[in-house]
Amino acid sequence: MSSSSRTRRGPRTPRACEICRIKKIKCDGLMPCHSCRFRETNCVYTTHTGRPVQSTPIAQNYPTTGNSMPSTTSISSDTDSPLIAGSRDPQTSPAFTDSLSFMYPDTSSQYSIASEGGIMSTFNPLGHGADVQPTSKELGQVLDTNSYTNNIEFHGSSSTINFLQLAERGGHSSPLDMGSVQQSLVSCLHNPAVDPDESECSQRYPLPQSSADYFPEVAMRFIQGYFDGLHYAQPLLYKEEFLSRCQQLWLNGRSSCTTSFLALYYAVLGFGALTMVWAEDELVDGQGRFEWSRKLLEKSRALAGRLCQTTDLESVQCFLFLAKICQNELSPHTAYIYVGRAVRTALAMGLNRDCARKSSQDSVELCMAQTRTWWAVYSLEIEISFSLGRPDSLSHDGYHTRPFPRVHTRPDESGNLEPPEVGIIEYLVRLARLTREISTKLYCPLAGTPSKTQAIGEIDLKLDGWLNSIPSALRPTKNSPSAGSLELTRQPAYIRKQKLVLGTKYHNVRMLLHASLIDTASVQSPSIDFTGSLRECVQSARLTIELVYENYCHHEFFRTWWFNTTYAIFASTIILFVANQNVEAPEKHRWQELIQNAIEILGVMDENVVARKAAGIMKGCLDRLKRRHASGTFAVIGDENPFDMMFDERMMELQQSFPFDVASWDGAGIFPWANFGPSNPSEQTPDPGT
Repeated sequence: MSSSSRTRRGPRTPRACEICRIKKIKCDGLMPCHSCRFRETNCVYTTHTGRPVQSTPIAQNYPTTGNSMPSTTSISSDTDSPLIAGSRDPQTSPAFTDSLSFMYPDTSSQYSIASEGGIMSTFNPLGHGADVQPTSKELGQVLDTNSYTNNIEFHGSSSTINFLQLAERGGHSSPLDMGSVQQSLVSCLHNPAVDPDESECSQRYPLPQSSADYFPEVAMRFIQGYFDGLHYAQPLLYKEEFLSRCQQLWLNGRSSCTTSFLALYYAVLGFGALTMVWAEDELVDGQGRFEWSRKLLEKSRALAGRLCQTTDLESVQCFLFLAKICQNELSPHTAYIYVGRAVRTALAMGLNRDCARKSSQDSVELCMAQTRTWWAVYSLEIEISFSLGRPDSLSHDGYHTRPFPRVHTRPDESGNLEPPEVGIIEYLVRLARLTREISTKLYCPLAGTPSKTQAIGEIDLKLDGWLNSIPSALRPTKNSPSAGSLELTRQPAYIRKQKLVLGTKYHNVRMLLHASLIDTASVQSPSIDFTGSLRECVQSARLTIELVYENYCHHEFFRTWWFNTTYAIFASTIILFVANQNVEAPEKHRWQELIQNAIEILGVMDENVVARKAAGIMKGCLDRLKRRHASGTFAVIGDENPFDMMFDERMMELQQSFPFDVASWDGAGIFPWANFGPSNPSEQTPDPGT
């Protein structure tokens, strides 16, 4: 095997910290190291002169860590500095700054950094003089550098990286170390195939010159794949109108369309190639699903980079489709960037405002297209933002005065009305608003448990109202995973698909709602409110896994909706966390079976590298859970179970063999929750990483 194809690892650490040396266990050379972080003890290294120091110079050689946060040596030592009071040893390891990305549960947002004289000074991200109180709750934030892109990424309290991290360490409050700086969940669960720089795409794919650059031989199949599938999940384009413009492009070439439409064209083709049903080992012109999808994605991105200040409808739709592709490639960080561009462009055009154009028929149709586009952007922005624990950029809803699409509900209706399948847009927007309310009231505020309990009850009633407002043909079932009766087979195809979409989203939001009250402190001293939320949360997690599993068994098209895997992962991490606590909850005897079902779902989707990585992590978590049940031990705060220590060592070695970073899962984005408890005051400041 050539050296270029082997996994790059960090340099070998020549000496261990004092605790690892005495206990004769493997030390990773970080500051603090994994073992000391697990024990929550001071990590000390001894130099050849015998002088104890707080870091080891060798760790500075780790790549990708220098950008994780600004070096304090470059900041004025003036005590009035808004970032830090005191100085820092220039030899302090950058690996330590990366360890700040894991929010220590008992130290809030203050971090100790060794100064040259060995005195510990305090780093306060809130600025000089800010009053930060420690908390015993898991803070649920990750600020880390992605080793693939060298970009700083923030994953907040509602992101799945945090909860996957907690599930992986079996409910312990000590932070999880993935073995080295390069094996963080932000990087491990990153999909490098969808993240080339736009400038690189522009160099690789210059402007199309001939008709062959539009792939007319295969384009119809990919377009049909989109309109037969995920188009129904969020109707945006009219098929006949889009095909008419495509035919003009194929006949007349580049001069017949704008750059923004050409970028949209490639994005639609790429999305269709990614999500349509392919036969096993099928190739189209010698290329498979992902080869086509990613080539078309790069061509669209190359053109999107040229749009700059363009503000037209096609540019908004292009960014929206790019976000959808990245979301289904399980790359939510990139999806967040693109949907943000769609929001800004739409707001610049005034798509969010009510327009009453009554000039020509074309203007009416344009206004209808703008309405569909705006509300699609609105709901996707909230969904992706919350799944990453980041703020959305929509501001107050009072700014958004555009009405919902008017839909045909009876055969005798006339006028400029949308077809019935467009009606789902309104229900998605109303559910997105409830998701936003969960985010602001339960994951961001300084509310204590009593007010949280009240908010959960109020939002739960609103969720019931939302469910009852949906027509019976589309309405998900609240207490059953079933997608419906055989009567559905007599309904139009869009009814079956939209009912699945609404069902998975509904159970996912209910999980998020009740998960906000679950934390390790509540597990140790359960209240009546906690017990009720635990029951509802676990039930929604079970229904989510059963719904996805059942439909994976019966519907081939459902297995191409890649983002559905994230619902299964999120649900299984909830069950894993609860299963690792010595707590009573409904259907406890089925938990291992449900987790195994989730792993099977990921196994079916193993064409996607992120799903494959997630399956490996979930298997490790399930193995540890089985060992705990066999030995009769459960997670307790401060517990140092030897099985866990052995498991963490094996996970460390396993993840060092990965050619990616287990801590950057762009799967983080994937899971819409993670923090279990009231936010810390430090979380009220805007995130500089976003």
